[in-house]
Amino acid sequence: MLKFLTTLGAIPTLRLGCFVLIVSCAGIALSQDGEISINAIEQRWLEREAQFATIDISWRESEVRRRPQEAPKDPFSTNENAPSTLHRHSYERRLVLSGNQARFEDNAPQWYLSAGGYSTAKTIEVDDGVVSKTLTKHSVPDTFPLQGVIQAQGQVSKNLHSLNDLQALFDHYRPSVRLMPLIRRGIVSQRTVQINDRECIIVLVRRQSGKRWFDISYSLDPQLGFAVRRIVQEVDAKVVGQHDREYVVNAESGLLLQSWKMTTLLSTGELDREIEATINEQKINGTVSPDTFTLSFPPTTLITKVAGGEGTHAIQRTDGSTRSVSRSELSHLTPKQIIARENPGYSLLLWMTVLLALGGVLFGILVLRRRVGRSLHCS
Repeated sequence: MLKFLTTLGAIPTLRLGCFVLIVSCAGIALSQDGEISINAIEQRWLEREAQFATIDISWRESEVRRRPQEAPKDPFSTNENAPSTLHRHSYERRLVLSGNQARFEDNAPQWYLSAGGYSTAKTIEVDDGVVSKTLTKHSVPDTFPLQGVIQAQGQVSKNLHSLNDLQALFDHYRPSVRLMPLIRRGIVSQRTVQINDRECIIVLVRRQSGKRWFDISYSLDPQLGFAVRRIVQEVDAKVVGQHDREYVVNAESGLLLQSWKMTTLLSTGELDREIEATINEQKINGTVSPDTFTLSFPPTTLITKVAGGEGTHAIQRTDGSTRSVSRSELSHLTPKQIIARENPGYSLLLWMTVLLALGGVLFGILVLRRRVGRSLHCS
């Protein structure tokens, strides 16, 4: 089994310029008429995917993102003319994949306009092949600081596949998940494009919605197993997004993703979002501990169990059990308060507090009556 653990840049790699010299174009699979086919591209991708049985990747993202200055009246509206501000953040992330198991660690700050902007947050999502769990810790006022979700097996993996931020990773290491179904709708263009002095073919995927045309062009490097070099998104022939990717070749592990950049534009041409990601560390086909795909909820975590499209709520106790809770309870009590009320001494403390308060009221009434009596006697 191949093992690879290193910080990229500190390893002996074959730079792509050198790699071109030892790769023959004869290795490119062609159709019967001599042209590159979608099937041939998919075959090379599947061969590469089979080389990465397990991956454990940590990277850093730097993000610039436009956010509204005021909460929109319609949360589903996309008013690009509304006042907005660009926010900048940097954060760490980690993705582990092994068979049908997955783990994702996310330290990206979460956006809560109602709370005045961003809040610190940490999310862990795991899929152990039996059940999916998510735990989020954040510092948003007037909300639950610990929130957990339990869903059916595969739901976390499905969510991860849909994240644009992780598209570069899944496209390279798991192309069968979402990249292959997308390019099956496309055609191999007769045009080519030069990217960093390398000639790439183009697969164009086009669809029409109403009177608008949406085009996505994938620039693939034939000499690197059709690795995705660039993705360009257009609406009515106007560029609205671009993804660029860089790779390194390791003598043991093969072609590895090194960095990627995603840019999304508004219809006005202004920047909407930009992400630059650089991989810090990769473990390829290493041993993955079973604990990697387990997740325990800390005490007082509000847990939502999702089944059949509906959710039930419970709170994690200190002994590992859970206590069912209704929405009406959560409307006026925090999870800590609800758990505290289960303490055997809570009722005694509550009665003592009530008796002390009642005693204070009675004492006040007696003092008041004495004062009133004296004033009447004096008069």
